Amino acid sequence: MLHPLFWATVASVLLAQIYKVVVESIGERRLKLYRLFETGGMPSSHTAAVTSLAVGAWRVEGFSSPLFAVTLVLGVYFI
Repeated sequence: MLHPLFWATVASVLLAQIYKVVVESIGERRLKLYRLFETGGMPSSHTAAVTSLAVGAWRVEGFSSPLFAVTLVLGVYFI
């Protein structure tokens, strides 16, 4: 079974993508499902993934853990 941190990261990516669909569909007054599979735009699903992974590592492993350090450095670098 995969770690809950993995599932939290996947959920944050999906929520960011779904949010794009909802906001653009309301703004354009038509359903824009293609935004679910499109890259780019705000909110950034890549940023959501990296941020949720770093926060999750901090919450699970603690502030001084090597896992948190790695996810934080990658998060700062890729955001």
